[in-house]
Amino acid sequence: MSEAEALFNVLRQSTDADCVAAIEQAVAAMPDRELCRINVLDFAKKHNLDEERALAAFLHAARLGLFELSWNVLCPGCGGVLDAGATLKTVNHDEYACGLCASGYKPTLDEMVEVTFTVSPRVRRIAAHDPDTLPEVEYYRQIFWSSGVDLPETLGDSLAEFTVDSVEMQPGPLRLSLENRTDRRVLPALWIASDALHHLLGRRRPFITAKRLLTNQTFRDIYRTDTLDVDQRLKITSLTFLFTDLKGSTALYERVGDLVAYDLVRQHFGVLNEIVAAETGAVVKTIGDAVMATFPTPDRALAAALRMREEMTRINAERRNEDLLLKIGIHEGPCLAVTLNNSQDYFGQTVNMAARVQGLASSRAIFVTKPVIEDAKAAKILEDAGLQPTMQVAALRGIADQTTVYEIP
Repeated sequence: MSEAEALFNVLRQSTDADCVAAIEQAVAAMPDRELCRINVLDFAKKHNLDEERALAAFLHAARLGLFELSWNVLCPGCGGVLDAGATLKTVNHDEYACGLCASGYKPTLDEMVEVTFTVSPRVRRIAAHDPDTLPEVEYYRQIFWSSGVDLPETLGDSLAEFTVDSVEMQPGPLRLSLENRTDRRVLPALWIASDALHHLLGRRRPFITAKRLLTNQTFRDIYRTDTLDVDQRLKITSLTFLFTDLKGSTALYERVGDLVAYDLVRQHFGVLNEIVAAETGAVVKTIGDAVMATFPTPDRALAAALRMREEMTRINAERRNEDLLLKIGIHEGPCLAVTLNNSQDYFGQTVNMAARVQGLASSRAIFVTKPVIEDAKAAKILEDAGLQPTMQVAALRGIADQTTVYEIP
């Protein structure tokens, strides 16, 4: 049995079988360029796989050494890769410059950092493992542009429409007035900023962002502390936070005893963890009986909150009492991704507000802020469920101005 076969056998024990089968077949049969910087969302679509299960499979595969995970800083204009590293710790510049767009950009984790997977040379050697040997067109396809740019099969013909001239430049001086002072080849080219170029770069497709990966439970479970350096502060322009807490947990321990209460609280944590993961979120931490979770969008957090409430009601009905009363609060906004207490965490006013909003909730009620209510997909969830939020103006501890909040009955 080869090393790759052994690793795939291990992978099958930890993740979805259909996803593993698709990945194994891809490694065995797909052309080299299809195994370089794989866009997981595109892969899932082509193979009719669930996106979250496919992402979990690739994460487990990367942890086993079948694939190399890459964090790529992107130009928001042209979609080119400005920098790439094996961990998010390599995203450590205040600004990244794009030579093609002649612009500088401050990195955010929402759309400027993508996550891709390249097959490991331990499993299969592909041309992109030595990118300086790639033909010019394939270099542009596999290395220069991100997986979010939907490049055509006829990329060479497209490039020819706006390329004035190009040359492969080996290390050392050339007869041209250009000199390569690096130890790698470069590919200087003169392009016309024409409609053809803009059309090529305007073809985009979804990709896994750093924000989405940080809010993925499988990623947090596998990589835990191996995410950010202690002194890193990376901006996220929009992240949704959900806080929960059990009402009257102290009285619960006194009423039913430590052993029964402990089992109930553990059951409640298990249910919440499953729901958060199912709604594409991640549990950041637990604080006593409270949970802090993140979601990429408000609608997923709201869907999770409604499911949590339903599950607590079901458990209480089975026990014929009201032992588990869950208070829930949701808020969306900008924040910083940081490392606190040796684990990946978040910092900022958005986090504080989400926690304070949860403090307004009584049993069964879900409190959310205006950005959540104004999200179109979240509003559709409430409409479909026949729920009418009630607006309130509340003073939140530590927040100077009064805040508009909504109670979901």
